[in-house]
Amino acid sequence: MLENIQSGTTYEFDLPFSGTPHSIVVAPIAGAASGSDPATGAWSASGFVFWNAGNLNGSYSFIATG
Repeated sequence: MLENIQSGTTYEFDLPFSGTPHSIVVAPIAGAASGSDPATGAWSASGFVFWNAGNLNGSYSFIATG
């Protein structure tokens, strides 16, 4: 999934998982600030909180597996 989301935003999955995902990987793509160091927190079956260093906003891709 490709989204333009801001640091500290709770992102909800289009379709929730039946339980908490096993992993969520977020990576900056073209146009995202370099050194943004994306991370996730507060995982749930319905979504996660997106974080990055310095609140650098831009486009990120993510994959969640459950």
